[in-house]
Amino acid sequence: MADLLTHGCVALLAGLAAGLRERGDLAVLVAGSCVPDLFGQVPGLALIRVRATWPAIPEPLIYLFSPLHLPSGLVVLNYALAHGFAPPERFRVFGLLTAGGFLHLAVDLLQSHFGVGYMLFFPFTRWDWEAGLVGTEATVKVAPVLLLLTAGLTWWLRRRRVRGPGAGTLSPGAPAESGGAG
Repeated sequence: MADLLTHGCVALLAGLAAGLRERGDLAVLVAGSCVPDLFGQVPGLALIRVRATWPAIPEPLIYLFSPLHLPSGLVVLNYALAHGFAPPERFRVFGLLTAGGFLHLAVDLLQSHFGVGYMLFFPFTRWDWEAGLVGTEATVKVAPVLLLLTAGLTWWLRRRRVRGPGAGTLSPGAPAESGGAG
């Protein structure tokens, strides 16, 4: 759960930094950042849990969804997901989902895993790579900090939007308000 929260916060911060202000666009970007785990990791983890009580599940079935957590599978999945939207919006939705997914993969590449890293050019090669800067458990410590940062920035931007960019300050050449007779 901390991993999805971390990816969602990173996508929201990146979207705001990139100037996305439409809630729908931000929502699709954030959803795109969760797609790799929801479609590529969760089914395999669920099958592992089921396999604990029903051991007849074949090993390859557990890893069947893993390519959806890699660039090639992610592009195909996002293309399919974008077709759930109206035709005029498909290209934009596909782009936002894919941007969110690639942001997810970029953050994941910072981690170190036990065993194989990320096969970035699958199915063309089985070469794998990861930066190994932080362990996968680091998301548990980073998630609360990112959540506070994201909530604070969102609150500040919303407050600024309601009050206006120059609210509370005098613009050059504006007369000062006086409380007395003038």
